[in-house]
Amino acid sequence: MPGTRKDHRETRKGRTLTSAAQEPGIAHSAVSRARRAFQAPNTAARRRGGGRPRTTTLRYDRYIVQQTRRDPRQSASLIAMPFNRIPKQAITSPTVARRLHGCGLFARRPLRRVPLTLAIGVTV
Repeated sequence: MPGTRKDHRETRKGRTLTSAAQEPGIAHSAVSRARRAFQAPNTAARRRGGGRPRTTTLRYDRYIVQQTRRDPRQSASLIAMPFNRIPKQAITSPTVARRLHGCGLFARRPLRRVPLTLAIGVTV
């Protein structure tokens, strides 16, 4: 609910719920609900998200990034391989790519060509 804290402050100033709700353009029942939530103990806390549970823990995420920094040419499927040995901890390569994307690392695809170096005669 946008603006519920402000509306709660407005009702503390002595305004009625209806007048506090008219200014932001929301229903007075929403202001009433927010006011009750702030008055009741331990009910205004942020709730945990109700989405799909994560397949990786923070520890696994750190390991994925660590492996990538050790060998930048490693593919996402190779990074996911140690996790796939344990059935309950199976991680797909798109999951690895998403975790790396969140850390600012991109393009975990296998390189199928020889890297360009001075030994080959090509300047980088």
